[in-house]
This record gives sequence, structure tokens and C-alpha cells, in this order.
Amino acid sequence: MNQHILTQINNMPESVKTELFAYAEFLISKYKKDKKKHPVFGSAKNKYSLTSDFNEQLKDFEDYQ
Repeated sequence: MNQHILTQINNMPESVKTELFAYAEFLISKYKKDKKKHPVFGSAKNKYSLTSDFNEQLKDFEDYQ
């Protein structure tokens, strides 16, 4: 099958090869997007924690408050 495809491509005019290449890139990018992992709700649980003074004012902003 691969050899048959290569033979067909080699027999094409350059303008058609360029169009075929662009279409192949489009298909590759389309299917890469479909394989992205989607975040799972709660998957980051216990990976991050807030400090005890999280709600306190920051010293850097004292002049503005």
C-alpha cells in the first residue's frame, strides 16, 4: 500500500503535491487536537495547598491600601 501511494504521489504535478501536503498537515493537526487529554474534575486535589496567611494583606501593597 505504501509503495502504491508513493508511486501515485511521484506521478502528480508539483502543484498537486503542494496541495496534498497542506491537506496532510491539516489532517495531522486535526487528529492531534482530538487526542488531547481533558482535565478531570478533582485531579489536582491535594497537589496544592494555601498558606495559613493567604487572606492577609501583602506587605508589598501596604502603600496602596
